[in-house]
Amino acid sequence: MSNDDSAPVLVIGIGNAFRSDDGAGIAAARRLKSQLPASVKVIEESGEGTALVEAWKDSASVILIDATRSGTPPGTIRRFDAASEKIPSESFRCSTHVFGVGGGIELARTLGQLPKHLVVYGIEGQNFDPGEALSPAVEKAIAELVSRVDSEARRSSQHDVNVCLAAGCLSLHSDLVKQALEREASEAGGRCRVRGTGCMGLCSAGPLVAVEPDRLLYRDVKPEDARELIQIIN
Repeated sequence: MSNDDSAPVLVIGIGNAFRSDDGAGIAAARRLKSQLPASVKVIEESGEGTALVEAWKDSASVILIDATRSGTPPGTIRRFDAASEKIPSESFRCSTHVFGVGGGIELARTLGQLPKHLVVYGIEGQNFDPGEALSPAVEKAIAELVSRVDSEARRSSQHDVNVCLAAGCLSLHSDLVKQALEREASEAGGRCRVRGTGCMGLCSAGPLVAVEPDRLLYRDVKPEDARELIQIIN
């Protein structure tokens, strides 16, 4: 069994942990990293736009977390669907980068490099002076922010496991692969939905299994690979 490049659900905490509330995104990411499943990758970035585009280039589903400075009460949490609309870039200018979160998103949009799903969570800061402590209102709101991102990341990490049942793969017993995957997915707790599909156009590499939204393609899958494959996806 072999697979193409992996593209996990990606959570990016943005900010500077040494500029007080500018570290809110970093603080949230560190808490999320300890509680999210392995199918969700959590990283930290400073907020430089081109670095963000590079960080998410292989991911189909991305969640960004960053501090905002918009004039709303400290600790206010806002969610933006950046894949379908522009975010208010002026609110995400807490970092020292001239080309920041908003610029990176719009560059990727122009280049056709936006993830299929891109959500931005902003948490309003109060103090951006040097220091490692979050202001009380922001610290209090972090728990709600983490809970909301956790729920969204877990929903995004649901997987469709598509098994080719066209003639070429079927002759290589892809029907048995599908049955084995269904058994393993059921035992693993139902986070994977196994389905049969038509030809994927790579008959010589079959049986083929495609996983969405991760954009993973597994080749030459055998029934005995089913348990390992479901474990990897989960």
